[in-house]
Amino acid sequence: MRQLLVLLMATSLMAPCAQAREVDPARQAVLAAVHTLDTALLAKDASALGELLEPDFIGTVPSGVALVRDAYVAFHTRADEGLVSIEPAAGTEPTVRVLDGRFAVVNRRVAVRRADAAGRIDAFEVQRIEVLRLDDGRWRIVSGQGTRVQH
Repeated sequence: MRQLLVLLMATSLMAPCAQAREVDPARQAVLAAVHTLDTALLAKDASALGELLEPDFIGTVPSGVALVRDAYVAFHTRADEGLVSIEPAAGTEPTVRVLDGRFAVVNRRVAVRRADAAGRIDAFEVQRIEVLRLDDGRWRIVSGQGTRVQH
């Protein structure tokens, strides 16, 4: 009886680990898509952004302005201003929820540095939420919102 109890306990402890391993690749793929977004924003790469963002994408920037996909791409690819760095905020870890294996929500805090048209750099934190959809094996971004963190 004791051996059976030990076996049942060991099995119950292993089950969450097996589930975590099953979810982990999806989480990593979602985070890779978000990293691709950050890389494209910093590089001002309109083509990469166009590939990553869904056609009906809507993004809200920290000023509160909501932009459809083409306007969002144009906003983030201006040659004379924009993001110069995006890093995870100190002491934070993104929260990733993969739903039905087809949709994901990422909630994260990032520290950004942004240059204005005069070249002045402003540094601040942004609370980000991205919504993604799995499309032909690729995670694409449906929507994103950034809210400037008030300290």
